[in-house]
Amino acid sequence: MKQTGMKLSLICCLLVALSFFSACTKPPEPKAGDATPAAGTSVENAAGAAKTSGAAASVVNEPLMTEEVHIAFARSCQECHGADGHGITAVAPDLRVSPKRSVAEWEKYLRNPKSVDPKATKTAPRGLSDEEIAALAAYLADLTQHNPPPGK
Repeated sequence: MKQTGMKLSLICCLLVALSFFSACTKPPEPKAGDATPAAGTSVENAAGAAKTSGAAASVVNEPLMTEEVHIAFARSCQECHGADGHGITAVAPDLRVSPKRSVAEWEKYLRNPKSVDPKATKTAPRGLSDEEIAALAAYLADLTQHNPPPGK
């Protein structure tokens, strides 16, 4: 009888541990109002709050990355800005808090950062086609549309 009780306790403990593990590893359920990614898109951080010091207090709805932008970003931007664009300390800043710029200004910046910001120490991303620069510029303009403009 004592062994049966011990086995039952062990089974209960295993079930609780399994339930806890599955709850911890399950992706969060989407909340009402969350954007649903369209087919063929990649979302690194579709809706998340970001604590920042300075430019923007939070990022509520980040634009979806098209496949073209995702590929170009992975090849030319990720090394410095990180896989999710949140920046790498002492290397490159979080793109979500970059200054607000128009698509044309972002295109110019991506081709030559010093042409937009003479104090820029960054180099232009390498290996981008004109189409990829245009796609990245449109994404960055959308991503930073609520941020203050440069110098503010």
